Formats: sequence, C-alpha cells, structure tokens
Amino acid sequence: MKRGAVDLVRPYAADITALGALVAVAGGAEAIGLLLFSALLNVIAPGATVVSEGPLSVVYGAAAASPERFLVLLGAVYVGKSLIALWANYASFSLGLRMADEWRLRLLRGYLTTPLPRLTRQQGSMLQIVVDEPSTVGGGIAAGGLLAQNLLSAASVYAALLVLSPLLTVALTAMAAAAAAAVLLLSRYAQRIALRRSLAVSEAYAYVTEMLSALKQLRLFDLERRTEIRARDLLLRTRHLTRTANVLVSSPRLLIEVIFLLGLAVLLGLLMPRMTGAVAISEIGLVVAAAFRLLPSLSATAGTWVQ
Repeated sequence: MKRGAVDLVRPYAADITALGALVAVAGGAEAIGLLLFSALLNVIAPGATVVSEGPLSVVYGAAAASPERFLVLLGAVYVGKSLIALWANYASFSLGLRMADEWRLRLLRGYLTTPLPRLTRQQGSMLQIVVDEPSTVGGGIAAGGLLAQNLLSAASVYAALLVLSPLLTVALTAMAAAAAAAVLLLSRYAQRIALRRSLAVSEAYAYVTEMLSALKQLRLFDLERRTEIRARDLLLRTRHLTRTANVLVSSPRLLIEVIFLLGLAVLLGLLMPRMTGAVAISEIGLVVAAAFRLLPSLSATAGTWVQ
C-alpha cells in the first residue's frame, strides 16, 4: 500500500482492528458449524465414517449421545454467526461512510486554504473530487470489510474440510481455482472500466457546472442547442460506462455458481458409483453441505473484489 493511503487509514486503525475481530469470529463459526454438521451426519447415517478417531471423536460422541441438543447447538452456532456477520456488515459500512465524510471535509479544507493561483481545476472537476471520489473510496473500504469476512469464512470451511476429508478439499479447491482465474480476468476488465468511468464522470461534472455558470453567455451567442448536445453526449457516455460497471459487479456471482454447480455435478457423479449405504449418505451430504456453504462466500468475495 502506498504511503499516502496508509496515512489516510491510520487514524482508523482501532476501528479496523475491531472490525477484523468481528470478521474472525464470524469466519471461525463457519468452520465450527461444518464440523457439527458432519457429526450430525454420523448420527443420521449410522455407520458412516467421515471421522472416526482423533480430537473430533469427542464431538461425534456428543452428537450420538444427544442428537436433539446437538441440533439446537448447530442452529445456535449458525444464528450467532449470522448476527455477528450482520454486525460486521453494519460496522464496515458505517466506517466507510464516516471515512468518506471526513475525507470530504479534508478536501474542502485543502481547497479553502490553497492559494487561488494554484487552483487550476475547473469547478465541476473539484466538485466531483469532493463529492464522488471519497464516496467511491469509502465504498471500497466497506467492500474490503465484506471481502475479508467472506474470504475468512471460505478459509475456515476449507480448514474444516481438510480435517474431515482431504480428498474432498482437493476437489473443491480445483473448483475454487477455476473460479478465481475467471474472476481475475473479469476484474482486470472491470478496473479499466472503472478508470474510464471516473474520467467520464469528472468531465461531465465539469461541463455541466461550467454550463450552468455561463447561461447568459450561452444564450447571448445562441449556443443552447450545441451545449445541450454536448451535455447529452457526456451523460450518455457516463451512463453506458456505469451500466457496464454495474453488470460487471453482478456477473461474478453467476459465474461462480455455474463453475461450482458444474464441478459439484462432476464430483457427485464420480463419488456415487463407488459408495453404498450410510457412507454414501454421510460423505455425499458433506460434499453438498460444504459446497453450498462455500458458494455464497466465494460468490460474494468475487463480486466484492470486482466492485
């Protein structure tokens, strides 16, 4: 990270640390939930042997001794995880909005104290910098909190899977790698669109502001129609780039879903012929549960990364 960016976020170090703690707890609860679900599968499908020894044998024994209480515990873990994740989302967006407002005030203070000969930008461009850019960066900070939360949730699920089934972890890792490669290509294109959009918005702000400040001169020289056409072209360009950017932000979720569902279908097709009885129910159930716990995290991570 560049030094200027570090200086901008340093005053918020305590808030970022607290947000990281919330994210860590929510991510850890994801792994705990998957381990508890695996233990319940052993109760539902007697004889299944996803994990039969080691530290987790205590958890499996507790599930077998009291399945009803274990089910309540599983529900409590996921409800608690959801509440903490909601709290983290609230904290993330609140922090991003507060940072954006404080940066706007810093920019205004800078313009107010800068010698007039050095203010070479057009008024509209300065307005765009004060109003739009801090909002974009603040939104990026908020998105960063969501990104960390989803990445940690996915990592915790992977850690639990590594304990429960290394082979399954390898298969899901292959799906995630394919999805990550696709999202990386998409994000590079999104970055180019974002830069073009920022320039287009700045130009549109500047033109419309200057136009409104020179209405008398425009009417005096009969330039209304030409000015309107120019403004329409700038707004149309901005609209097209904004639409493309919004489509790109929503695309990763669909892309991830397609890759994961196809991969899951292939994986289940390979597993089912060699499994019978309780083992099939337990292991296939674990495959489906793990995939559908990973899918929302990875989809949200990909969308947030592109955003």
